[in-house]
Amino acid sequence: MMPPAGTLERYRLQSWLNFIATELHKMYSPWLFHPEYGSDIQQIAREKVTGRLTLVEGYLTEQGPFLTGEQFTAADAYLFVIVGWSTYAKVDLAPFPNLRAFMDQIRSRPMVREALAAERAKVAA
Repeated sequence: MMPPAGTLERYRLQSWLNFIATELHKMYSPWLFHPEYGSDIQQIAREKVTGRLTLVEGYLTEQGPFLTGEQFTAADAYLFVIVGWSTYAKVDLAPFPNLRAFMDQIRSRPMVREALAAERAKVAA
């Protein structure tokens, strides 16, 4: 799930991990999980998330099916978890067909299905 240290592939993976952590994760949580912030703040957060998902959608369109191309990595697993919060956070994934296909592809992996069943988790479609 991690390319060898010192390779260009490893740097690309680290770039995606940083993007997901700082540009997606931090916008979903805490902003979209705490109603006390108010609907105006939450709408601003949703708009920021949508903009960032637009970048992911474009990359998956050009380079997919995974974030680093053909190989499933830790970044794909992280993206799956964060984007999986979309239903709860009321982030509309309809404009992102490649991201939805990505989510379906990850969700269909046997170990992911097993983990989701064990946790009784629901992930955005």
